[in-house]
Amino acid sequence: MDKELFKKEIADNAIRWYDFKENSNLLYVREDIEEIKYSTEKFDTIIIKDYINQIEKVQRFLKPDGIILLLVNNKYGLANSSKENTYTKAEIEKVLKKLKIKDYKFYYPLPNYEQANTIFSDDYLPDRNHPKLINNVFYNEDDEIKYNEIEAIVTVTAEEKFVDYTNSYIVEIGSRSPIKFVSYNNSRKDEYRLVTKVYDDKVVKEAVNEKAKKHIDQIKENTESLAKAGFNMLDRYEEGKIISKYMDGKTLYEEVIDTLLSEGEYPAYNVIGKWFRYISDRCEKLDTTYIDLVLENCFVKDGEYFFFDQEWEMKDVPLEFVLYRTINNIYTYNSWIQGMFKKERFWKYFHLEDKLELMKEYEKRLQEKVVNQELIQAYDEEYREKYKNVIDFEDYIKENFIQKILKKLRN
Repeated sequence: MDKELFKKEIADNAIRWYDFKENSNLLYVREDIEEIKYSTEKFDTIIIKDYINQIEKVQRFLKPDGIILLLVNNKYGLANSSKENTYTKAEIEKVLKKLKIKDYKFYYPLPNYEQANTIFSDDYLPDRNHPKLINNVFYNEDDEIKYNEIEAIVTVTAEEKFVDYTNSYIVEIGSRSPIKFVSYNNSRKDEYRLVTKVYDDKVVKEAVNEKAKKHIDQIKENTESLAKAGFNMLDRYEEGKIISKYMDGKTLYEEVIDTLLSEGEYPAYNVIGKWFRYISDRCEKLDTTYIDLVLENCFVKDGEYFFFDQEWEMKDVPLEFVLYRTINNIYTYNSWIQGMFKKERFWKYFHLEDKLELMKEYEKRLQEKVVNQELIQAYDEEYREKYKNVIDFEDYIKENFIQKILKKLRN
């Protein structure tokens, strides 16, 4: 696995999601703009990487309705990699205020703008349970790894400090984009790599490359089959894209987490059991198992279930595999829950304890089909090597806080 080649492939993720004007012209700026110093050309889009001081210099090259996208690293970001030209959110806003720029919007790419897999905004911020906080990163050879970045971002998010400590910022200067959340699938094989964009009133899923267009067609088929079986589907196919009606509120997955924390495990069991009976009744006559009928792809409104994002189907797999996946996902995305509610109790309650090995085989089969195994192996090797001597993030914070106090006392 060539890590550097992969990093180059996803380097444009930080801007690929943006809905640029059709046939728009674009200027990409770094440190030096001498080459356009005397140009009279005007641009629809100007992209500035790192050098915030260039905003003032390039404004005269921007069309009246044009936009600037600023990609910059956060001075207080949790990244283990050292970066140059870093700025806090407050420092960026101070520069914009000085330039009398009032129309701007912040986006927060994870793990950073150079390897973006997920992009949040102020209109769509995560809580500590959000599954998209888990984003792998490739480091440079000389990076000094102090703590686990994923653990760190979950910790600061729980304290409502996500925007202060995220590694990078994407700042849209100009016309405000209606997009409020973006998700890629960087770890997948090319033929399954999509980008999901959440707007105020819809969710759009697109192929990242030519190969992945067939996968969009498969989602279309899955959606139509489930609709015929009696499921309420939020998705529709339109001009090579999957477009979903946006539903405000929490998914059933989030509701189960909230129920666990506020009421305990048995009320959570009841929520899961009711959902599973619902999908069981409608899947009875289907000749394949749609394994994405999981909690995180389901909303409940006025007692009715609504499903979306149905990417995968597997033949010769029991519907219990969907139940297994949904419970397993709760613990995969929220490892801290294990200390409060043992996963083994879920398995026992839903009569899965004697079927776990078989379920794991089904999951392995799915992962081998979908995931770029070389990439995952490269991530695993990097993490095992880089993280083997790290300390707990909260211990790291305490240790550094004490060191700062001691330093002040010595002075």
